[in-house]
Amino acid sequence: MRPDLAEHAELVAVFETEAFKLNQLRHPNVVRVEAYSYCKASDCHYFVMPLLAGLNLEQHLAAHGVPSAEVAMGWLTGLLDGLDHAHANGLIHRDVKPLNVMILPDGRAILIDFGIAGLVDVPGHTQAMGKSSFFAPPELHGLGEADTRADLFMLAATLFYALRFADQLRERHSGEYEADLVPEPFRKAFDAALAPKRGKRPSTAGEMKKRLGPPVIAMIDPWADIEIDYQGYLAYWNTHAGTTDWLKQNLSRVARWKQAAEEGCVPAMVFVGRCWAAGVGQTQDYSTATQWFRKASDAGNAVAMCNIGIMYANGQGVSEDHAEAM
Repeated sequence: MRPDLAEHAELVAVFETEAFKLNQLRHPNVVRVEAYSYCKASDCHYFVMPLLAGLNLEQHLAAHGVPSAEVAMGWLTGLLDGLDHAHANGLIHRDVKPLNVMILPDGRAILIDFGIAGLVDVPGHTQAMGKSSFFAPPELHGLGEADTRADLFMLAATLFYALRFADQLRERHSGEYEADLVPEPFRKAFDAALAPKRGKRPSTAGEMKKRLGPPVIAMIDPWADIEIDYQGYLAYWNTHAGTTDWLKQNLSRVARWKQAAEEGCVPAMVFVGRCWAAGVGQTQDYSTATQWFRKASDAGNAVAMCNIGIMYANGQGVSEDHAEAM
């Protein structure tokens, strides 16, 4: 938070509340705010988020060009799930745009920079504090408070931009958006979300996602089951001393994790590493476990980094090295 804004007690209170709510978000498509990371140093209020590997969407498009419809659909459905999670926890983003979407090495899209996020349930604190060409028409011109429908407009605008990388966005603000500019599977959802009048837009991310159709969603999310496993793993880890029992309870999933890990799924690499370390589904082998943890760690996975630190501290699969563990 900028020092000049910190002079206003009301804004500081909103910032603190937003930091608390952001800390409650735990979703694979939303950047994580570290626990107990809200701090004040002199007149600077801040909270801490992990450093992510990858490129923001603008950089990714410049480096790799226009994505295929399948890849773009994967990004869209993941980000819709992330927004749905944020909205359910009382937050709207209010600044969804290519610079605020990160594409990770595993291909996953993540929402970042909730720095101007608005609280859904605090009247008067959802007016735009920052505006871009991705803002929905009424909010762009200061004609009303941003709400969840504004997030959906901005997300559709962002994905439309990705699919039509060289195009300008002004045409949609003047009502000239044309459905035939995007692949057919996107059209119903984009037609609704990009409606100039917000009363005609979907009110929830789930409602917008339904307009994409179940067959489309199933086609582009090959690791959705792994993400569900990963969230269950993290939840178990937060409430138990270890995760070996969880792995044993999910022994039937080991073959699937190995397949997904070989295909490049980072959470699956963590599972495979833990299985080798714990001797679940195969003979215990710390060296092989370390190899998988390193792959996941190189992709920016914090759980894998933690496991490597533990193995260095205990001399498991590597020479004991407390300095390296730190």
